[in-house]
Amino acid sequence: MYEIFTYGKFEVDPSNEEAFVEAWSEFASWASEQPGAATIRLFRDVRNPGRFVSLGQWDDADAVRNWKSSTEFKERRP
Repeated sequence: MYEIFTYGKFEVDPSNEEAFVEAWSEFASWASEQPGAATIRLFRDVRNPGRFVSLGQWDDADAVRNWKSSTEFKERRP
């Protein structure tokens, strides 16, 4: 058995980290309300503080496809 997830890797300039985290949080809040969304989390690399990884758990691949193909996804993506 396996789980469906989405993955995003971000390299953020130190001067923009706070704004990035705020924008990501708003995006994640919206994404977590989409059909099939489960847990969405942001991780920060200990060795490279400007590197962030986002993981989202989803019920199935169709939910991810529907979410990523929406106009709102393209408009809201950080």
